[in-house]
Amino acid sequence: MSEESFKHPLGNIHLLDRTNYAVWKEDCMKVLQGIMAWDIVMEKEEEPEDPGRPNDFTRNTVLARKAYKDYKQWKLQALAIIYGSGTNAVKVYIKSMDDPVEAWKELEARTNTANSSVGRMSLFRKFSTLRPTPGQPLNAYFAELLDITTELAGSEEAVSDVVLKNHIYTTIPPPYAVTIEILQSRATVTVLEVMDALNECEMNQSMTTKPDATSEALYTQQGGRGRGAYQGRYCNTRVFHQRHNRPGGHQQSITLERATLV
Repeated sequence: MSEESFKHPLGNIHLLDRTNYAVWKEDCMKVLQGIMAWDIVMEKEEEPEDPGRPNDFTRNTVLARKAYKDYKQWKLQALAIIYGSGTNAVKVYIKSMDDPVEAWKELEARTNTANSSVGRMSLFRKFSTLRPTPGQPLNAYFAELLDITTELAGSEEAVSDVVLKNHIYTTIPPPYAVTIEILQSRATVTVLEVMDALNECEMNQSMTTKPDATSEALYTQQGGRGRGAYQGRYCNTRVFHQRHNRPGGHQQSITLERATLV
């Protein structure tokens, strides 16, 4: 899926490519709703009649003229948003169009792979083979999984929560084995709770594997406190206090936080 986005004051839209129609549609719908153009694109709002009579300033004529002008403006803005939120590979399909309704239909026909059984099977195969990318945060992996499940929602190839959780459990690297075991023992745990727990453990593990980069967070000076621990839902950070001699016979207490799995 494209990581770039179309920036709009009402929200960012993931650039549409040939694999993320459902995500793009959701993003685009919110922005189009915000500018009062969604119903126009979905053909739920008809174009008002042009009242003409530019020299007529009676109340009804002025209101009708404003409604017509607003509709035309929203329609133009909708087309600009739909066109601007596509990658170059899909813009070619609608570059000569001046109607947002036709542009939307064309992009749906060209990029909504979930519309065909072949496309859905291709998405499901991608889901089945998807794995975390070394060096990339787990959240990026989870986002890809959720994008595909969104694309397949409501179809025969839809991915259930049980299947999604099992895919995560069987593809996450060994350092998370203890957390996975805990999560698997909790039958009612949701997909989002699984992802949150693994993201939390990833953060705690990074605190132990990269002490130089997080020295300010890991090492703090405290005065004579005992041993404590920060307890998370699935991980914890244990705190160890060590006394060190300072010049002049004084002592200081150094706190070392060490993230561990529970």
